[in-house]
Parts: sequence; structure tokens; C-alpha cells
Amino acid sequence: MATHISGRATVAVDAYVFRRAYIKLQMYRYYSK
Repeated sequence: MATHISGRATVAVDAYVFRRAYIKLQMYRYYSK
């Protein structure tokens, strides 16, 4: 992860990516049943 970006922006991006990945994982588990 780039360190020259402000900490707040990095945290926001990490949270956004994590949420997208989490939702995708939940949908995958739901439809794979």
C-alpha cells in the first residue's frame, strides 16, 4: 500500500475494498450452496 497518501484516505480506501471483497465473498458462499 502506498504510504505517501494520507492515512485517512488510505483507511477509507482499505475499508471500501474490504467491504466490496466481503460482500463478494458472501454472495459467492450464498450462491455456491
